[in-house]
Amino acid sequence: MILYHGSNVVVSEPKLIRQNRFLDFGFGFYTTTNKKQAIGFADKVYKRRKNGGRIYTAGALTKEQTLDALKIKKLNNQLVLTSEKALSYLKFIGTVPEEEF
Repeated sequence: MILYHGSNVVVSEPKLIRQNRFLDFGFGFYTTTNKKQAIGFADKVYKRRKNGGRIYTAGALTKEQTLDALKIKKLNNQLVLTSEKALSYLKFIGTVPEEEF
């Protein structure tokens, strides 16, 4: 099974890192079997970090664009690995080519 992790950096060795934010299913390493979903999430993370996370107040998005971005989108699936043992079954095989973004 191929799993994708949506990130703005290469994660060749996943680690369980405690986050100070609320995630859909709590603590863990999030993956999906849906490449398009992972690419979309990675793009969103990239744009958020590039703009300092406050893109509405910075004037980069209109009120309507911001509200649309906050709507819950359809997620195809998420698989959350929550232990070192679970992570040990993963094998990094590469990244999605930039032209697919």
